[in-house]
Amino acid sequence: LKEVGYYDFLANLFKYADPSFAPALAEDEAAGRDLVRALLEAILVPDYWAYLRTGIAELLGLLGAHPAWREDVVAGLNGLLGTESFDLRYACERALKRIEGNDQ
Repeated sequence: LKEVGYYDFLANLFKYADPSFAPALAEDEAAGRDLVRALLEAILVPDYWAYLRTGIAELLGLLGAHPAWREDVVAGLNGLLGTESFDLRYACERALKRIEGNDQ
């Protein structure tokens, strides 16, 4: 992923995902778990574009409501709260609040 256009496309795809996507994904729990694991792995790569990583955090906030992978998502997002990137830290905080139902 060295082409900026891919980062931009994926960042927008993740950040602005339709909320109806989460229940549909939950119908195939194995696929959902695979996606969550891939997103958690990708968000840890510090040289990925910051907007991509914050977009992933937004999507994880949406997906983290599902009980099958909530624990993994919460642990992954909590692990990033100490990051030096303010934008990523803020996105993770927002995602965690969304999972907890405190996203107002």
